[in-house]
Amino acid sequence: RGPALPFVEQPAVRAYCAVTAPRIAAGGWRAWDFFDPATIYGPEIWAKPAPLEAVVILARAAEGRSRIERVPVTAAAFEVARGLDSDAQGLARVADLATTLAGVAAYRLTVGPDGDAADALIEAVA
Repeated sequence: RGPALPFVEQPAVRAYCAVTAPRIAAGGWRAWDFFDPATIYGPEIWAKPAPLEAVVILARAAEGRSRIERVPVTAAAFEVARGLDSDAQGLARVADLATTLAGVAAYRLTVGPDGDAADALIEAVA
């Protein structure tokens, strides 16, 4: 917003705002909130994607210790597909996900009330 602009330390942001029309927010404030950071800092600002090493499906247990188990990629694909908001449905979506996850370790982490889920995860992937 306009009043905060003098406190922005990056000169590139202030220069961008000086030559770009703001939108007028509620209350009449000038706001520059819909710009691509790469426009200011260059495309190198975006990190390169890291390879997918594992997929962890979370589940909650009412009692007992947290535990982790290796599961087949197809089971992980099914569980991931159930949670996606996607136009692709059914077996085709599961097959696409299974193909994407091929060669990736898949785990189901059941989180118990004991609070040691992080330990179980670290032990499995270390």
